[in-house]
Amino acid sequence: MKPFPSIEGPPTLDLTIVIPAYNESKRLPVFLDVLFPYLDTVDYSYEIIVVDDGSKDNTAEVVHGYSKNHGSDVIRCMKLPANKGKGGAVRQGVLSSRGKEILFADADGATDINDLGKVRTSLQNLLESSKTQYGMAVGS
Repeated sequence: MKPFPSIEGPPTLDLTIVIPAYNESKRLPVFLDVLFPYLDTVDYSYEIIVVDDGSKDNTAEVVHGYSKNHGSDVIRCMKLPANKGKGGAVRQGVLSSRGKEILFADADGATDINDLGKVRTSLQNLLESSKTQYGMAVGS
């Protein structure tokens, strides 16, 4: 198994989606089954990192099933040995991201993925208007 890359390196993809997950084996497939058809329509490169935050259920095995179907370069599971909390899980996923842009989304799909285009447009407008390479857009 290859180690996860580091955010310290140059981005090799356009977007990373980080999904923190703790005992989400039931809800995660519902979200992923909406997410993948949406991502099939985009014209940019992406990866999905599901951070299993010390789950007691089979969250990691669910993600591995998606990796078999979509490829481990598209969706990967980072399994933390102990629960670090949502913030800790998001942090670990972000630090291992290969995307120029990083989105984090909850495993329950509470945020409509169809709004991703709006968030990306806002971020790109911010970066262009501020003449900086760093920015943050929040959609909730």
